[in-house]
Amino acid sequence: MDTNWQEKLKLDTSSVALVESRFARTTQSQTDVAKWMLDEWMPMDLVVAITGLPLETVVLLELEMTFGIGTHDLH
Repeated sequence: MDTNWQEKLKLDTSSVALVESRFARTTQSQTDVAKWMLDEWMPMDLVVAITGLPLETVVLLELEMTFGIGTHDLH
């Protein structure tokens, strides 16, 4: 997701770097939690509701974990 934080929030360059790094860490944490939940056989709708990830992303994670298909292979 490419969001121009500087334009949206009127931030200086160092603040933009901080926001972008936090966004990247948060997204990675959501993905890690989703993978753990899927590994524990939790329903996909619950994974979507708790992590806030789109259903498409959760389905792609499940496919990747089940069949070893990388998300880049499906696009």
